[in-house]
Amino acid sequence: MQATPQKISSLWMGRDKENTSDRFVMDSGGSEWQGWLLITVGIILVSISVLGALNQLINFRKIPLYVTVSVYIGWFCCFGILLLLPLDVIMSLYTSCSKANGQQGSCTRPWVLLEDHELLILWRIVYWTAYILCWTAYPFLQAYVYTGDFRWVDKIKSALRAQLRYWLILLCVLTPFVIYLFAVQRIGGRQLIAAAMAAANVWGLFLFICFLGNGMVELPRSLWQKSNRSFRMKKLHFDLVAQKKSALVAARNRLDELIGEIKYYDHHVTANNNFHVRPQLEVVIQQCPKVEKELYVRMQERASSRLGREYYHLEHLVTLHQDLKLARDEVLRTKSIFDITLKRIFELEDITKSRGNSNMIIRWSFEKRRRILRRLHTNLRHLLEKAEYVWIVYLQPVAYKLFAFFCVVCSAVLLWTEVFFTVPKPDLSVFSLLISDHGRPYLFQWLFTAAPVAYIVYCTYWSLFRIQLFNYVRLLPDRHTDANSILWVTMYLCRMTAPIAYNYLLASRVDNTSYYLLMGKNVLFENYERFFPLVLIVVILINMFNLRTVFIHKFCFKSLHRYAFHEQISDDYIMQGMDIAAHEREIWERKRLEGSLTLSPMARTEDEEIRISIQDRDTPTTGILREPLRFPDFGKIFGTNREKKKYQLLSDDDDDRL
Repeated sequence: MQATPQKISSLWMGRDKENTSDRFVMDSGGSEWQGWLLITVGIILVSISVLGALNQLINFRKIPLYVTVSVYIGWFCCFGILLLLPLDVIMSLYTSCSKANGQQGSCTRPWVLLEDHELLILWRIVYWTAYILCWTAYPFLQAYVYTGDFRWVDKIKSALRAQLRYWLILLCVLTPFVIYLFAVQRIGGRQLIAAAMAAANVWGLFLFICFLGNGMVELPRSLWQKSNRSFRMKKLHFDLVAQKKSALVAARNRLDELIGEIKYYDHHVTANNNFHVRPQLEVVIQQCPKVEKELYVRMQERASSRLGREYYHLEHLVTLHQDLKLARDEVLRTKSIFDITLKRIFELEDITKSRGNSNMIIRWSFEKRRRILRRLHTNLRHLLEKAEYVWIVYLQPVAYKLFAFFCVVCSAVLLWTEVFFTVPKPDLSVFSLLISDHGRPYLFQWLFTAAPVAYIVYCTYWSLFRIQLFNYVRLLPDRHTDANSILWVTMYLCRMTAPIAYNYLLASRVDNTSYYLLMGKNVLFENYERFFPLVLIVVILINMFNLRTVFIHKFCFKSLHRYAFHEQISDDYIMQGMDIAAHEREIWERKRLEGSLTLSPMARTEDEEIRISIQDRDTPTTGILREPLRFPDFGKIFGTNREKKKYQLLSDDDDDRL
């Protein structure tokens, strides 16, 4: 199908009315209100699910309200396709069956049956909301959150300037293509907007291919590795060393430097009576963690040795404020990763120690007993504890392996469908064969439609949630995710919403849907059916054979593969991680006995978390914590760096956080 600009415009703007007169064949009965009732129930369930997922990732008390609301809307639109796409497919199948048979009695009537324009309105709301948020609101909010200005007007100006630079660079890159469209294709302004929308969705389609291919391989592999607790323990101990020696120490040092600069700035302002910047400086000082006087003196001496007189202006204070926000979030993020790794190590150690005991109860070292268990009768509580023991010790590894095997089968079916759905005859698409029988009960039709969509969404979103960008973007459990990370992930979720729906409709060979009335078939990418299977196979092979590791080792990126885990050659680092974990367990035990151990992120303020991190030194400190966390001497523990010859990069063991 030739995608002309006029065709693109009509389809993208939802003006292609071809065959819309017989889009749906509906009865004039009173079942429409029942359909809207079921849709309302589905919307409520999706809303509750999204709220629960966000509650596991972000702390609503610390994240700004405008960030929380915008992220919630974006997640609702992205996960709303699990409700909207099966509904659209089933209604299209019912319409086709009714038109083919001439009588509606021979076709299974769906529980939800809406007019064509009603479903089209729902699709437009979901699509345009996600489109506007991911290309305008989320990039702006990312810049707004980390701007160092002190008035909201100045923050908006700084965020707009940052976005203007981004769009100017993008415009310079796309200028030749725009000139080609105007000069050769003779398109107008409306067609140019439609072409821009198509280009944006092609970018989303490429992201979808990459994340889907990664999830189809890494999801079963991760589940299989989680069934091996010995492997997980080694990997966690290795990660402890890498996090301890690199990210955590670097984040603390950067925050130390900023605190010293701010203290020296304060000293200079006081000595020279520069009171015009005093209100803004007090705002910055209030955000600095409280550290000991001796540490402040050392920080101030280091700062005074490299700063000049031209440093002391309001513009530099704005830059300091922005850097302080970034450094605080980095320290909180690295400290949270370190604590989460320790917690998982301690849980695995408790499970290993409890295996084979006579009372069949897991004695958790640091997990607080749930209140509901304390209120239960003794016999019932013991029964639940034994059931927990049997499940975790014996059944959970088997369940992981079974689920991994199930995901392997699903990935194979998905790959087969994606490769062969372009074959016209015979019909080799599994998705199409599952929904081809119009006489099935509605429940089975809905399951056969929703299940493939759910697995595609799960593989794609699972890969996105596990992404790590140089300790700048990372989703963390237990409400430790910062505003920038959740905004970045939500932005890319919204960019992949339309390609996911488009891909499934092509693979299932369902035409005449409301989604096609909005988007248009085969206009996102003219040769989509030919290039998609090839790119997907390439991505799958790269992940299956760890070709990224080969590339990193081949070009000797030592900063990337220095802490690359390999079960056979990483024994030294694993032993070091075991020493660090044993040292930290003693500290946690001591704090638990004193009653000062706080594992809940809701019960510990942000300043307390930073104090714990920045005061965690080899030098003794007092006055902040009853027993400050002290890390061992890294020079004695790590020794000299050793070059490894073989590496295998594995993602961090954070895939069970959702």
